[in-house]
Amino acid sequence: MDEATWLSATDPAMMLDFLRGKASTRKLKLFARACVHRFLPVLAGPMSERLPANAPEEFRALATDWAASADHWATPDDALSGAGHVTRYVARVMGYAGKVAQSEECSAQASVLRCLFGNPFRPSPTLPQSWRKTVLALAQRVHDKQDFPSMPALADALEKAGCTTATILDHLNGPGPHVRGCWALAAILRGKQ
Repeated sequence: MDEATWLSATDPAMMLDFLRGKASTRKLKLFARACVHRFLPVLAGPMSERLPANAPEEFRALATDWAASADHWATPDDALSGAGHVTRYVARVMGYAGKVAQSEECSAQASVLRCLFGNPFRPSPTLPQSWRKTVLALAQRVHDKQDFPSMPALADALEKAGCTTATILDHLNGPGPHVRGCWALAAILRGKQ
């Protein structure tokens, strides 16, 4: 895989394969959880209203305990394999529920991977301490409360502090999806964690 392919990929399986040996277990678990949480709203309410009668029984069983299901899929012994399983599973659930085509869900999952890993072909920028100090409280609030709609406000605060690092500002101002473990948010909090 090259940089252009990573930045435009819509196949999370291909991206995960590229990350083999490069991704931390923590980031892979965050990815799996983000995928599971994407489809939890689909399962709200009786399954019989959400899925067609021919939906596999495994999808129906999943709805009985959402939290346990998220943890089960997100914490396998082999995090890469588990993350790959989650991508396929969630795309199928979304397709069966008629909420989004499987290809659209795969594309959304690829965007989640880019949020978590940024551009692995370029080093993550290091922000000067003076910039980070200015926005640290806001960044910590966004992180702790998962207040991702405040990402543009975080970008504005960084710009006011003198940041001109386009990759971070563009990501924070971008449409997302943004998830826990976002590479840009991690770059801001890096000195604190």
